[in-house]
Amino acid sequence: MIEFQKAYQTKKSFTYIKDCLEQQYLSSDGLYTKKCYDWLSNKLNVKDILMTTSCTHALELALQCISLTCDDEVIVPSFTYPSTANAVLMAGGKVVFSQVLRKDLTLDPALIEEKITANTKAIIVVHYGGQVCAMTEIMAIAKAHNLYVIEDSAQSFLSTYKGEMAGTIGDFGCYSFHGTKDVVAGEGGALVINNQVHKEACEIFRNKGTNREAFLRNEVDFYEWVGKGSSYGPSDILMALLFSQLEVSETIIRLRQVIRARYVDHFTSKAYGLLETYSQVHSEVINNGHMFYMIFKDPLQGQAFRAYMKDRGIMVYTHFVPLHSSQYGSQYCRDKDVFDLEKDLGKRLVRLPLYPDLSEDEQREILACVDEFMVEVSNDFSGDSYL
Repeated sequence: MIEFQKAYQTKKSFTYIKDCLEQQYLSSDGLYTKKCYDWLSNKLNVKDILMTTSCTHALELALQCISLTCDDEVIVPSFTYPSTANAVLMAGGKVVFSQVLRKDLTLDPALIEEKITANTKAIIVVHYGGQVCAMTEIMAIAKAHNLYVIEDSAQSFLSTYKGEMAGTIGDFGCYSFHGTKDVVAGEGGALVINNQVHKEACEIFRNKGTNREAFLRNEVDFYEWVGKGSSYGPSDILMALLFSQLEVSETIIRLRQVIRARYVDHFTSKAYGLLETYSQVHSEVINNGHMFYMIFKDPLQGQAFRAYMKDRGIMVYTHFVPLHSSQYGSQYCRDKDVFDLEKDLGKRLVRLPLYPDLSEDEQREILACVDEFMVEVSNDFSGDSYL
């Protein structure tokens, strides 16, 4: 069996977790949280970072701190995970879905302005699959309309756009260290605060509505309840695991990039007729190697491919059901909205296994099975025999 995803195993993870246990400080903002903060601050070249329990909580924290009202609208790509839209709803705002680009499934800048109204307050960009959105164009639109930009960088940790790290370009950047991501803590995330106006509000909300951060900096004599808040600080045990991953993150990313490049080269050389598109290389972006996907022209072909690979012991998966067409999200879709590219995308898109320990032999086996399927199903358009 070739698994779809495996977290990279670091040599120091047990050492750091054991050290954390021995120190008997297991809650948030301990030694290893500080180590993670220092590492990220240096690597990303940013000053204000808050470690969180998830990227979901980082998104919620950012949206809570821009003080949305029930009339405020936030533009969100339909093709994303529910957390992106849920964070808007949790903060009391309205979700406005927009479309993505065919070339990389990131937010289409050309279609954003038609979604902007007098009530629009922010844009959430989702850097899909290790790619980075067209931030030059999006930031220009945001500046022209005085909008916040929140980067959902859950899948693009250490990807770069024109030399800048994903998550460091907008007002806020949100990262995920979930077990399915590239650098992991099991569960965990981080919020980069690029807009200094909101630093204090984010600190207070993260710390249960208290001014604990100011107290720890000796700015006040004691801390107390000063506003609304919740508990978003991760256990230091999780941060011990994360720190062991951050130390070798360049190795993790490099190994993933090599595998993704091999997939891209293979698909480029074959030009499969059943596919609408697949993961590409873009000159302005250095992709972190998070994912390789293919998009079939027909949903039935995607279903047949998944069954075909499963029969051969290779795990492949679809991805998001576009939110505008989901059971819950459909209520936020407007009558005038058109999502031609996103139609059936959740059924047509299939991701191949990609993780650092995937061997070259396993990659060859995967690609050989892809070749076999493409040839066989080209002679049987429906692919019914594989269902």
